[in-house]
Amino acid sequence: MRVVVCTIVHHPADARIYHRQIRALLDAGHEVRYIAPVGLQDFRSERTGPSLQLTAVPRAAGRRRAGAILAARSALAEHAAGADLMLIHDPELLLALPSRRRRPPVIWDVHEDTAAALSTKPWLPRPLRPPAAVAVHTAERMAERYVHLILAERGYVTRFAQPHPVVPNTTYVPDVPAPPDDGRRVVYVGHLSPDRGTAEMIELARLLRPRFTVPNERIILSYDMHIGAQRISVSLATIEFKPAGKGTKLVLTEQGVFLDGYDDAGSRERGTKGLLDQLEAALR
Repeated sequence: MRVVVCTIVHHPADARIYHRQIRALLDAGHEVRYIAPVGLQDFRSERTGPSLQLTAVPRAAGRRRAGAILAARSALAEHAAGADLMLIHDPELLLALPSRRRRPPVIWDVHEDTAAALSTKPWLPRPLRPPAAVAVHTAERMAERYVHLILAERGYVTRFAQPHPVVPNTTYVPDVPAPPDDGRRVVYVGHLSPDRGTAEMIELARLLRPRFTVPNERIILSYDMHIGAQRISVSLATIEFKPAGKGTKLVLTEQGVFLDGYDDAGSRERGTKGLLDQLEAALR
């Protein structure tokens, strides 16, 4: 089977899209055409293979979405005739689909609460957020009439008038786990929401902090961020201090979890770099 997978909003290495769905399709022997912002620096070309072909499109970010939607429409139209199935991951792509007569069956994988996420978008003026959320809900209900849906969380079921299968995120676990190293570490890889244990993660970090923090060597902390009353992220950060010649090397490792579809767009990384630059300037 030949499958076209498309996203213009998510990172091309998104865990659900690339590491779970595309991997499962390839493992089952299917051919995949992946239309995504694959030009990003941290998505290398060696990820391709004989059964996986990439088509680069711009990433939709902020108010600059029209160009990405038009590019996706062109790519989807080009590859629709040779496909047995289309799998889309963004509500914006509902505007980019070829006509029904010129496309194969379409599945929309719903793994974001788009209407709720609009309330946190700084690029969307506050007075427009409520009507935009209503428009999104209306579009979601209309989409049920002409595409198939799968949902990533059971909490999404009530957003739609018809029943749709729920396909939760799962994790590939190796048959033989890697041996533990000498360090005492707790690592979580994935997205968190209140239903997936955000509160438990914060409490775990609080309980482990006295055991993992080493004076003059390592600091472990957890924190969350809010916009108004809405919590947008939870982070677990490790700060390590290592000798480096006559000075000290600071290593900061942060695992950030963005909640309810909040689009960070790289601002956390830029902000952290700015803080480290200011710290360096103050210590000189």
